[in-house]
Amino acid sequence: MLPTRPTLLLLLLGLALGGCASAPDDTLKPRGQAAVVLDVAAQRTEQTVTFADLVTLQLPPAAPGTGQTVAFLAIRSGTTRLRFVLVPDTGDRVADPVATHDVVLTIN
Repeated sequence: MLPTRPTLLLLLLGLALGGCASAPDDTLKPRGQAAVVLDVAAQRTEQTVTFADLVTLQLPPAAPGTGQTVAFLAIRSGTTRLRFVLVPDTGDRVADPVATHDVVLTIN
């Protein structure tokens, strides 16, 4: 005897929902690391990194001892361009940019 249509639909729905509840086996984990230090004197930094590297950008300090970092996982091959604008830390709501810095990463 064949199952009825509603029974078959409920069975398929249960299988679909059961599959959605399972966690994926592979998570995004970095395979390597690449550090990029931005120099305030230069206006452009170019670097080649490999796929799945954890890229850490060391930003120039606004004041002594206040360096910040930006980190991301390189998961798409090609060229990634980032632009940073350096503004003085005056506490004002509006500030004119002091300098710009372009970062060009080639991801292989």
